[in-house]
Amino acid sequence: MWTLHGRVHAGSLEPLDDRVELRTRGRTFAIPLDSIARFTIERGPAARINGLPVITLFLVEGDVVRLASLEGVGALHELAGLLAPPFPLRTAR
Repeated sequence: MWTLHGRVHAGSLEPLDDRVELRTRGRTFAIPLDSIARFTIERGPAARINGLPVITLFLVEGDVVRLASLEGVGALHELAGLLAPPFPLRTAR
């Protein structure tokens, strides 16, 4: 499930190499990864969708998309790992 412009949509989410696709019956909404300014995982009551914690995407253009997963917060952490830039490896001196 996800919200965009105050409306709740039910469907699937598919992370791809360059975008996240949100699909619902007969419609696909693509979010390019480079359009995500930042994201957070929220568990507070005001941010939840149907009682589920969400990952909130703050898009460069100002839109906010909230994603919830019936698979639980573990799925949100997995998605956050895909969205986060990799940390550079430090070498010992």
